[in-house]
Amino acid sequence: TYLAYTHFKHKDAIAHIRLPILGGGAWLAWMAVIVEIAVALGLFLGYYTQIAALVGFLGALKHFVWRNAYPQFFMLPRTTSVLLMAILLSLMVTGAGALAFDLPL
Repeated sequence: TYLAYTHFKHKDAIAHIRLPILGGGAWLAWMAVIVEIAVALGLFLGYYTQIAALVGFLGALKHFVWRNAYPQFFMLPRTTSVLLMAILLSLMVTGAGALAFDLPL
């Protein structure tokens, strides 16, 4: 949720960034906020945890790869991205526990 808050707080600056393939605009910050909140809720509530972990892993991978090129949008340091990828990979493989609603792997 920290990333969602940061993207919401800097939505005007993010609107001027042009990303490859996606382009730019105000919708970019709003889409990031929506996806990050959905991933956070999925992980916190244990609802489709493995899917939320996969989406979060891809987001952390994007932060790792694009951090130096677009620091206004990809705000996580690379070390934090690596740690987040390890945690989310563990959740994808092991699942979230007995009370979570997961896919059988």
